[in-house]
Amino acid sequence: MPAILVEAGFITNPQERDNIRKTAYLEKISLGIAQGVESFIKKYS
Repeated sequence: MPAILVEAGFITNPQERDNIRKTAYLEKISLGIAQGVESFIKKYS
């Protein structure tokens, strides 16, 4: 079964940790993941 592991940032990196706290950043990451999954499904279905 296909699976996805997404590491959108690391809390040990101060800049990435600050980004993870921002709603706009999380929404941008979430949208990118959703679009990638949708693209994969369209291509391989």
